[in-house]
Amino acid sequence: MPVAIDSNILWAHLADDPTLGARVEEAGDIWLPLPVLAEARYAVLNSSRRRQNQARLETFLRACQVPPMGTQTALRYAHVRVALRRTGRPIPVIDIWIAAVCLEHQLALATRDAHFNDIRTPARGMVSQQNHWATRTVPA
Repeated sequence: MPVAIDSNILWAHLADDPTLGARVEEAGDIWLPLPVLAEARYAVLNSSRRRQNQARLETFLRACQVPPMGTQTALRYAHVRVALRRTGRPIPVIDIWIAAVCLEHQLALATRDAHFNDIRTPARGMVSQQNHWATRTVPA
């Protein structure tokens, strides 16, 4: 099953978190939602170790696919955001975009953020999480 990687998993993996190396390799089909890539690019540009982080990110990106975003992604985003608003459980907007990408492309999400559990939309399903990857918290 293809797996989308959230930012917290990406940075933990790039920081050589020993709990993630084998899991990332086992997953094989790794997808990086565009909002995660945008966060990663920002983090690299804002880093004091810019060259090192850029090189590590580029190496990782060669093994990933970036799913496209379009009008269907925007529709999924709207459904998710409305559902969260109605339940009174807001989450960061960027995470709603990540959820929309995962829902559109039927990708499980490897994340350490529990708030993805709150995403359920009528006729759109929920984000399938692979949060068993959350064995250790590593700041991004």
